Amino acid sequence: MGDNFASFSQIEAEPVRRISSGLSEIDWLYGYSQDSNDIKWGLPLKKISMWAGGKGVGKSRLAILLSKALNSQGWKILYFQTETTLGDLKAWIKSVPRPDLFFCSACSSIEEQISVIRKVVPQFVFVDSINEMEEFSTGQKKEAKVVVNEYYRPVCNEIGCHVIFLTQLNTDGSTKGGSTLPHLVDICFEMINTNSVPDGNFVFKTGSKHRYGRTGPAFQSEWIHGDDGVVCTSDSSAEDEVWCRSHGIQVRIGPKIPVADGTSEVPEQYVRIINSLSLGQYLRLKKMWDTSYPERNLWYLHTVEGYTWEEVVRIARGEMGVRKKGGFLKQLFRF
Repeated sequence: MGDNFASFSQIEAEPVRRISSGLSEIDWLYGYSQDSNDIKWGLPLKKISMWAGGKGVGKSRLAILLSKALNSQGWKILYFQTETTLGDLKAWIKSVPRPDLFFCSACSSIEEQISVIRKVVPQFVFVDSINEMEEFSTGQKKEAKVVVNEYYRPVCNEIGCHVIFLTQLNTDGSTKGGSTLPHLVDICFEMINTNSVPDGNFVFKTGSKHRYGRTGPAFQSEWIHGDDGVVCTSDSSAEDEVWCRSHGIQVRIGPKIPVADGTSEVPEQYVRIINSLSLGQYLRLKKMWDTSYPERNLWYLHTVEGYTWEEVVRIARGEMGVRKKGGFLKQLFRF
C-alpha cells in the first residue's frame, strides 16, 4: 500500500492553462494566470464553474453567446440542453460559426452525459441546466457530490475541458436544490437583476468562490437583452491595471485617493509613475502590500512616510527597498 502523503518538495505545481473566450468582460471575470511576466486570461481548463441566476434572467442566452464565441475560434463545444428539445435549442442558437465542432445533446442522465463527453472530447461543456439532471432531482448533498466528485471532476481532468453548470437561484439568493453545489465547483458566478439595471437586463458577477481569480463587488459586468441575444454594456476591466497592462492599453483610473490638502483628486505625479512602469514592475508594486490600486501605495510612501519623489520612483521600479518606519503600515490599514 503506497503512501497517501508527500513532502512539499516532492509536489509539482500544476500550471493553470486558460483559453480566451474572445469576450473581454468574461475573460476578465474568469481571471488570469501568470508565468513569469506572461499573463493569460480566460476560462481555466480542467475546472468547473457554476452560473446561478433566477428563472428567465438570461443564463441560457449568455451561455449560447459564450459557446458561439469559443466555437468561432475553432474550439469544440458540447451543449447539454436538459430543459427542452434540441429543436428548440437550435431555434434559439440559430447558427454557429463551426457546425462541425458544435455538438448538442438532450441527455439528462449523468452516465449518458459522461459517455457523450468521452466520445466528443470537447474543450468546453455546457450543462443547461444541472437542476434537470436525473441524478440531481432534489439537489441534496449526496446527489451533488456524486454529480461533481464522482463523475464530472474525473472526466474534466481526463479530457482537459472546462465545464459550466447552469443552475437557478432562489428568491433569497441561495442556489436552488441546496447549498452544497457551490462548495464543490471551482468558480461561482451570479446573474441577477439589480436596481441599477432595467428590468429584463442583468448583472453577471463573481460569487463568493473563485479559486482561480478575484472576487469582490468590483468584479461584475452589465448586460442587456436584444433581439439576437445579450450584449455587454460595461467595460469595468478598463479600470483594472493588470488587465490594461497585459493588453497594452491605458489604465482608466477608478477610485480616487485622498491627498495632503484633503481633496480626492488623483495626483498626476502618481498616474505618471504607474503608467511608466513595466508590467513586471507594476505587478511587484501591486503585490508588495496586496492592494488593488498601487497608486495608493505611492501616496503613502510620499505623504505618510516622507520619501522623496526620486525615492518613490526607485521603490516603484524595484531599485530600492522600503524602510520600516511604522507609520506607513499603520496608515495603510486605516485606508
